[in-house]
Amino acid sequence: MCAKEMKQKIIDVSNHGIVPNTDITLKLSQLLFKIKGMDDIKLFFPKGVYQFYKKHAMEAYKNIANHDDGLKRIAFLINNMNNLSIDGDDSLFLFYDEVIPFAVDKSKKFTIKNVKIDFIMPFHSELEVVTSDPEKKSFIAKINAQRYPYKIENNKILFKRFEQWVHVGQNIAFDKNTTAPIYNPPLYETVDYPHAIDLGNDCVEFSKLGENIQPIPEGAVWVTYGERGLNRHIPAIHIIDSKNIILENMTVHTAGGMSLIIERTENIKLSQYFVTPSNDRMVSTRADATHFMNCKGDIVVEDCKLDHMLDDGINVHGAYVNVDSYIGDNTFVASISHFQQEGIIFSDPGDKVAFTNKETISSFFETTVEEVNIINNKVFLIRFAEVPDPIPSSEMTLENLTWQPNVVFKNNIIEKNRARGALLTTKGKVEITGNYFYNQMHNVLLVGDNDFWYESSGTKDVTIHNNIFDKVGFSDPDAYPLYVLVKLTKDQKYGEKPYHGKVSFIENQINSLNGLFVHGSSIDSLLVSNNSIVSSTNTRDYLSQYPSINLNSVNKAIIKNNRSEGFNSELLVKQSKVSEAVVDKNLGFYSTN
Repeated sequence: MCAKEMKQKIIDVSNHGIVPNTDITLKLSQLLFKIKGMDDIKLFFPKGVYQFYKKHAMEAYKNIANHDDGLKRIAFLINNMNNLSIDGDDSLFLFYDEVIPFAVDKSKKFTIKNVKIDFIMPFHSELEVVTSDPEKKSFIAKINAQRYPYKIENNKILFKRFEQWVHVGQNIAFDKNTTAPIYNPPLYETVDYPHAIDLGNDCVEFSKLGENIQPIPEGAVWVTYGERGLNRHIPAIHIIDSKNIILENMTVHTAGGMSLIIERTENIKLSQYFVTPSNDRMVSTRADATHFMNCKGDIVVEDCKLDHMLDDGINVHGAYVNVDSYIGDNTFVASISHFQQEGIIFSDPGDKVAFTNKETISSFFETTVEEVNIINNKVFLIRFAEVPDPIPSSEMTLENLTWQPNVVFKNNIIEKNRARGALLTTKGKVEITGNYFYNQMHNVLLVGDNDFWYESSGTKDVTIHNNIFDKVGFSDPDAYPLYVLVKLTKDQKYGEKPYHGKVSFIENQINSLNGLFVHGSSIDSLLVSNNSIVSSTNTRDYLSQYPSINLNSVNKAIIKNNRSEGFNSELLVKQSKVSEAVVDKNLGFYSTN
């Protein structure tokens, strides 16, 4: 037993009537009331299957970043507790209703370990395509009605998700053999309400799939997850305004949103944290495996496996907020930019903040917050120690510079998921090392935008070392192992200074179908060295038309000692607006300026 546990009061929950194979929700609520306000507690759950239902779950209104806000039922509602740990002894926490398993607020030294989380039904449906007719632009799917209850009304199919009936909505096809997204999924992404005919024996024919949409191929698995705005409301774990969080030896099999969303929290460690489907399901969570917003300190993610989710493996970012108007006395009216960020705490007094030009997403003035007054979930007043003089008439946004974490992402696996692998956009130091990536889109994405998601910020120091990028391009023909950019609209442009600082991509192994290697734009310093990219196919069917290494608006680039092997021709290194470049000793590449 570690020193920390020796100091804790250990409570065996079985002594409070909490036993396996029963609905423990009410007794758990009673126990949480008993320990409220106490510190240094360990809740120990003897190994078993514990059931959770909605009726006796606690309730709270929750603003959850990148999710649909609302009044939520919650199993473990943890507020203002210090040194609380929950040890499940490898138990399964099984949820029979739409209940958020863990919601933690304003707590320090919080630990969850040895727990598996699953729901009695997933937050998506999986249909096996048995025939496909390209000429008729239709396909027939077999549905396991017991697992994925459905009904057809007016030739529109609806699926039951707990208490909801939802239409097809967002959807994607997976390859049954590889259990990963099929090649080029947008070709098969149907409209929200395809025409459905019940053929009997739980077979349904789908047609009127949408303009230029192809019928899903025979043998694929069609995954549908409902209309946008209704399908991200039950994450497995939500942590906010907390400090020193440890999640260890945990498994999340499914969730109606992200497996883990952590906001405005300092120091987080994940070790042997697994996101993977159960019960022969193709898909695990509806959204990201792990997501961190407006955090600081150190985020450490080691020895984790994240697979088959319907969004990214890890996403770390801040948030740009809009400057609406200046009202005098160094005070501005500001507003949350994205509808799924409403309710976030942008800053506290003492935080350092940058003003950015919305047209270029470039910061031009830094100051300190003196006072924040929240008007509602979207709008707040913010007063600064100093303000720009004169105050620009152009559109501006604000970025918090205090809440910028360091990230260590080490010895993890991200595979067979829709979307990207790792999005790590922070001004802290970032280390991505010893990982295995096999995902649909870009593997490592460093990006910011000031238009839709408003996710900040430009990076300062990122090292990507000794990783394996496998089957790159297997699903998205234009996916890169490393993609670095600032996302601009047609009305935006690059600023005078680069958006990203130093990026190093060294000693990585890329097994590639499309021949793409590195895309880098708006970077101060880029090093790409001692990497190998090997063709995973003998045909040219997958090869992208984009340059293998594509550089745009880079101050200094060093591309050296890289090797390509197995491609039918040399791979292109293209440079545009690169101030200083060294391209040397690269085997199997050729360069143009």
